[in-house]
Amino acid sequence: MIRWILLKLIRFYQMFISPALPPSCIYEPSCSTYTYQAIARHGALKGTYLGIRRILRCHPWAQGGYDPVPEEGAVIFAFRPSSPRNVLDNRRHAHGAPGAAEQRGAPSTEAALREWALALTEQHPDIVRVGYVDKPPQAGGKTDVLLIVAQSDLPFDQRAAAWDAHPLPLPARLSVYTVDEWTHRSSDMEAQSPEHWVFEREYVQQ
Repeated sequence: MIRWILLKLIRFYQMFISPALPPSCIYEPSCSTYTYQAIARHGALKGTYLGIRRILRCHPWAQGGYDPVPEEGAVIFAFRPSSPRNVLDNRRHAHGAPGAAEQRGAPSTEAALREWALALTEQHPDIVRVGYVDKPPQAGGKTDVLLIVAQSDLPFDQRAAAWDAHPLPLPARLSVYTVDEWTHRSSDMEAQSPEHWVFEREYVQQ
């Protein structure tokens, strides 16, 4: 009952109070979303503790970036954060205000993929890395986007089609590898165009 009340209060804040305030949270997901997820996942007591601890960490001197709710028995231990500027730009964009990238012109491949990756990895904690092959795209060509997942039961040639519900923000060819496949592929490859990772979190298989 207490959990239900707390979740409803957070939803009320998100719907009626937060839209009237300027974006200021430097983390992804935002503090209210983080607290909601923490209470839903861990219960009223521990979830509230995690939410308060996150709010206290959200200040101008913090590093910011991607900071998901911890899971019980999680195999993911460390995260490479995006910069607070990118997090705030994404949130200003959601509020209809232009961010730094928009003021400079069209977003770069890295910025577009980072925004896509943050939304995707929040829904799918089994994603370990998101990146692209760091090479100049050919005229009219597509960017080679890499998605590294913990595991997959699908054949390699069917995996990209399984992510059609999450359309890429730019013309791209998506390749989906498991961690083991990517590890073996990387060790077998000769020096080629380097990969550039826009999202990465350490994965430890138990």
